[in-house]
Amino acid sequence: MKLHEWIYNIASDICYDREYVYPCYVRHFGQLMNDILEQGKLSQSGSYEIVGMKSDLKARLNWQLERCANLIGLNVVIIRYSIFSTRTGKVESNGVRCFELSTGDETVSAVAEDGIV
Repeated sequence: MKLHEWIYNIASDICYDREYVYPCYVRHFGQLMNDILEQGKLSQSGSYEIVGMKSDLKARLNWQLERCANLIGLNVVIIRYSIFSTRTGKVESNGVRCFELSTGDETVSAVAEDGIV
């Protein structure tokens, strides 16, 4: 799976009104990538939230780069995510995914395997 496909799936999971899925995906994918590339120059980690439209669901994405972003060479972003209800606090799903930034391909990271995210 590619990074953009995964973010689309999250938007689809947390937006109850199907008319909002694509606008939600476009806005949040662009902003997440901007945050990773801009904040990643100075800090190797950050957090991002996607709020579901017409739902009480929210996705929290805590990301970590294997090294600071400099657009030279390959770099992997490890994303620990949780989707939860803002009303009840109940966690609907969570996990860790790793993607190579230049291609968006899903990969396996030694950092994620060690649980250091």
